[in-house]
Amino acid sequence: IITGDVDEPWLTRGAITFLEEFLTPGMDVLEYGCGTSTPWFARRARTVTSLEHNTDWYQRTLNHLERDLAENVCLTSLPLDGSYQEAVDNMGMFDLVCVDGRERCECIRHCRSHVKEGGLLVLDNAERERYQSGLRTWLGEQHWRRWDFHNGAWLTSIWRRLQ
Repeated sequence: IITGDVDEPWLTRGAITFLEEFLTPGMDVLEYGCGTSTPWFARRARTVTSLEHNTDWYQRTLNHLERDLAENVCLTSLPLDGSYQEAVDNMGMFDLVCVDGRERCECIRHCRSHVKEGGLLVLDNAERERYQSGLRTWLGEQHWRRWDFHNGAWLTSIWRRLQ
Protein backbone atom coordinates (compact mmCIF):
# COMPACT_ATOMS: atom_id res chain seq x y z
CA ILE A 1 0.00 0.00 0.00
CA ILE A 2 1.47 3.36 -1.03
CA THR A 3 -1.00 5.72 0.69
CA GLY A 4 -3.18 5.84 3.76
CA ASP A 5 -6.30 3.71 3.94
CA VAL A 6 -9.78 4.63 5.22
CA ASP A 7 -8.50 4.95 8.79
CA GLU A 8 -5.32 6.87 8.00
CA PRO A 9 -4.39 10.22 6.46
CA TRP A 10 -4.35 10.26 2.67
CA LEU A 11 -0.62 10.94 2.64
CA THR A 12 2.21 8.89 1.22
CA ARG A 13 3.03 5.73 3.18
CA GLY A 14 6.51 6.98 4.13
CA ALA A 15 5.07 10.20 5.56
CA ILE A 16 2.49 8.27 7.63
CA THR A 17 5.26 6.10 9.09
CA PHE A 18 7.36 9.19 9.84
CA LEU A 19 4.42 10.86 11.62
CA GLU A 20 3.60 7.71 13.62
CA GLU A 21 7.12 7.80 15.02
CA PHE A 22 6.98 11.54 15.74
CA LEU A 23 3.58 11.99 17.38
CA THR A 24 3.09 11.58 21.13
CA PRO A 25 -0.05 11.96 23.28
CA GLY A 26 1.05 15.35 24.63
CA MET A 27 1.26 17.08 21.26
CA ASP A 28 -0.98 19.69 19.65
CA VAL A 29 -1.86 19.40 15.96
CA LEU A 30 -3.28 21.89 13.48
CA GLU A 31 -4.55 20.77 10.11
CA TYR A 32 -5.74 22.70 7.11
CA GLY A 33 -8.20 20.32 5.49
CA CYS A 34 -10.05 17.69 7.50
CA GLY A 35 -10.81 14.08 6.62
CA THR A 36 -9.41 10.69 7.56
CA SER A 37 -6.39 12.46 9.04
CA THR A 38 -8.52 14.17 11.69
CA PRO A 39 -9.52 11.11 13.78
CA TRP A 40 -6.09 9.58 13.09
CA PHE A 41 -4.39 12.63 14.63
CA ALA A 42 -6.97 12.67 17.44
CA ARG A 43 -5.97 9.15 18.50
CA ARG A 44 -2.30 10.21 18.72
CA ALA A 45 -2.28 13.80 20.03
CA ARG A 46 -3.57 15.86 22.95
CA THR A 47 -5.49 18.30 20.74
CA VAL A 48 -6.35 18.62 17.08
CA THR A 49 -7.49 21.91 15.59
CA SER A 50 -8.89 21.31 12.13
CA LEU A 51 -9.84 24.03 9.65
CA GLU A 52 -12.04 23.16 6.66
CA HIS A 53 -13.54 25.25 3.86
CA ASN A 54 -15.68 22.53 2.25
CA THR A 55 -18.97 22.09 4.13
CA ASP A 56 -19.46 18.51 2.86
CA TRP A 57 -16.03 17.41 4.13
CA TYR A 58 -16.67 19.31 7.36
CA GLN A 59 -19.96 17.46 8.00
CA ARG A 60 -18.58 14.09 6.92
CA THR A 61 -15.60 14.44 9.28
CA LEU A 62 -17.79 15.76 12.10
CA ASN A 63 -20.01 12.65 11.83
CA HIS A 64 -16.94 10.40 11.89
CA LEU A 65 -15.55 12.18 14.96
CA GLU A 66 -18.88 11.80 16.78
CA ARG A 67 -18.84 8.06 16.09
CA ASP A 68 -15.27 7.87 17.42
CA LEU A 69 -16.19 10.03 20.44
CA ALA A 70 -13.16 12.20 19.69
CA GLU A 71 -13.44 14.97 22.26
CA ASN A 72 -9.99 16.45 21.67
CA VAL A 73 -10.82 17.92 18.24
CA CYS A 74 -11.90 21.45 17.45
CA LEU A 75 -13.28 21.29 13.90
CA THR A 76 -14.08 24.66 12.32
CA SER A 77 -15.69 25.46 8.98
CA LEU A 78 -14.41 28.67 7.40
CA PRO A 79 -14.87 30.29 3.98
CA LEU A 80 -11.98 30.82 1.57
CA ASP A 81 -12.22 34.59 1.98
CA GLY A 82 -8.99 34.87 3.93
CA SER A 83 -10.45 33.76 7.25
CA TYR A 84 -9.53 30.12 6.48
CA GLN A 85 -5.92 30.91 5.66
CA GLU A 86 -5.52 33.50 8.44
CA ALA A 87 -7.30 31.60 11.25
CA VAL A 88 -3.97 30.42 12.69
CA ASP A 89 -2.92 34.05 13.24
CA ASN A 90 -5.04 34.08 16.42
CA MET A 91 -3.83 30.71 17.68
CA GLY A 92 -0.85 29.52 19.67
CA MET A 93 1.94 27.14 18.80
CA PHE A 94 1.66 23.59 17.44
CA ASP A 95 3.90 20.53 17.43
CA LEU A 96 2.58 19.55 14.02
CA VAL A 97 0.86 21.49 11.26
CA CYS A 98 -0.52 19.54 8.30
CA VAL A 99 -1.42 21.52 5.18
CA ASP A 100 -3.67 19.45 2.95
CA GLY A 101 -6.47 21.86 2.04
CA ARG A 102 -6.91 24.83 -0.27
CA GLU A 103 -4.68 27.88 -0.68
CA ARG A 104 -1.72 25.86 0.60
CA CYS A 105 1.02 28.43 0.04
CA GLU A 106 -1.01 31.12 1.78
CA CYS A 107 -1.73 28.72 4.65
CA ILE A 108 1.99 27.97 4.96
CA ARG A 109 2.77 31.68 4.99
CA HIS A 110 0.48 32.10 8.01
CA CYS A 111 1.15 28.87 9.90
CA ARG A 112 4.93 28.52 9.66
CA SER A 113 5.50 30.86 12.61
CA HIS A 114 3.08 28.73 14.68
CA VAL A 115 5.20 25.57 14.45
CA LYS A 116 7.13 24.98 17.68
CA GLU A 117 10.88 24.59 17.55
CA GLY A 118 11.44 20.91 16.75
CA GLY A 119 7.90 20.69 15.38
CA LEU A 120 6.82 19.58 11.94
CA LEU A 121 5.07 21.17 8.99
CA VAL A 122 3.58 18.67 6.52
CA LEU A 123 2.55 19.48 2.95
CA ASP A 124 0.80 16.89 0.85
CA ASN A 125 1.07 17.03 -2.95
CA ALA A 126 4.29 19.02 -2.62
CA GLU A 127 5.26 18.10 -6.18
CA ARG A 128 2.69 20.50 -7.65
CA GLU A 129 4.37 23.27 -9.63
CA ARG A 130 2.03 25.95 -8.28
CA TYR A 131 3.44 25.43 -4.75
CA GLN A 132 7.13 25.74 -5.60
CA SER A 133 7.48 29.53 -5.42
CA GLY A 134 5.69 29.66 -2.06
CA LEU A 135 7.78 26.79 -0.68
CA ARG A 136 11.00 28.55 -1.65
CA THR A 137 9.73 31.81 -0.16
CA TRP A 138 8.27 30.50 3.11
CA LEU A 139 10.29 27.33 3.85
CA GLY A 140 13.48 27.78 1.86
CA GLU A 141 15.45 29.28 4.71
CA GLN A 142 17.99 27.47 6.87
CA HIS A 143 15.59 27.24 9.82
CA TRP A 144 13.91 24.16 8.35
CA ARG A 145 15.05 20.60 7.54
CA ARG A 146 13.10 18.81 4.80
CA TRP A 147 12.20 15.16 4.15
CA ASP A 148 10.40 14.03 0.97
CA PHE A 149 8.25 10.92 0.70
CA HIS A 150 7.35 9.83 -2.85
CA ASN A 151 4.94 7.05 -3.70
CA GLY A 152 5.27 7.10 -7.48
CA ALA A 153 2.21 9.32 -7.91
CA TRP A 154 2.74 12.23 -5.55
CA LEU A 155 4.97 13.69 -2.89
CA THR A 156 4.41 14.46 0.78
CA SER A 157 7.08 16.77 2.20
CA ILE A 158 7.78 17.27 5.90
CA TRP A 159 9.82 20.11 7.37
CA ARG A 160 11.17 20.23 10.93
CA ARG A 161 11.55 23.69 12.43
CA LEU A 162 15.14 23.93 13.66
CA GLN A 163 14.93 27.33 15.38
